[in-house]
Amino acid sequence: MSEWRFKKHSSTRHRVVVAAISIAAGLSIGSLALAETEGYIAHPIWMHRPSANDLERLYPNGVRGVTADVRADCTIDEGGRFTTCAIVSENPAGLGFGESTIKLSKLFRMKAVDGDGAPVAGRKLQLPVRWWAQFGQ
Repeated sequence: MSEWRFKKHSSTRHRVVVAAISIAAGLSIGSLALAETEGYIAHPIWMHRPSANDLERLYPNGVRGVTADVRADCTIDEGGRFTTCAIVSENPAGLGFGESTIKLSKLFRMKAVDGDGAPVAGRKLQLPVRWWAQFGQ
């Protein structure tokens, strides 16, 4: 299972952002069962992904020290962008992480064909996002 995770570590006077498991390493649907489901993209080719700064900027206002896991089910258009996303799970719920994930989804773009050579338009991808507590500090 691939997840998109960024952690922020403090060092003297500056912080370094490290990708624990990068989207470039293969953000896929999130589970083998979904990867085999017709209509889902198993091998996206990313042209643009949000940065750690985007994650920090979109971390819910007024929330501090909370790590959250969100999964959104997104439909892709012919330009490789997420057109609609619905939150499948949000833990913890009710703190704004789902809404922040929807905003974050607008920053993704993939090639018009996936790694298997199939068009992405009209297909789906499940987007897993981990919001680290350090982003809200």
